[in-house]
Amino acid sequence: MENVPVTEFAAAILAANAGMVNREASTKLAELVEAVMRTRKGGQVSVTIKVEPGKDSERMVKLHCSTDAKIPADKFPPSLWFIDPDENDGKLYRNDPIQKSLFGDDERVERYDPRTGNDPRAGSKNCARPTSRSGCCAATTFPITASSPGSGNATTVRSPTCSPRC
Repeated sequence: MENVPVTEFAAAILAANAGMVNREASTKLAELVEAVMRTRKGGQVSVTIKVEPGKDSERMVKLHCSTDAKIPADKFPPSLWFIDPDENDGKLYRNDPIQKSLFGDDERVERYDPRTGNDPRAGSKNCARPTSRSGCCAATTFPITASSPGSGNATTVRSPTCSPRC
């Protein structure tokens, strides 16, 4: 058997197309690793080298290099949407267009925000009732009974906040 020099596979990949094959395979490998960690599903990166005899010389070969990646895709849970059967225009709605709103179409349901203390049920600038100096509805302040632990003495005070009835 003749003494044939061996070209290292990694050296051939690094030199092929001025290093572009190596860069593309490295990029796809990084994308694959990130997707595998995110989806917890496997994938693969392939480097293919096709070798053809050269046409100009018997001592020349052509290397056709390509990369391919099978990256696992994210699967999103389904979301529910409605269509309007009367319109038949292909539009999607998050709320059923046939279902009537409990509060009317132009009313908004506001919720209590614990960060700001905003309670839409409490008195506001639009309240028709007279307000006290603290800005609360004077007609709707209510007593609160409080006592310190172990003292047995109860004290009744007026709440500085509005009643939810305002």
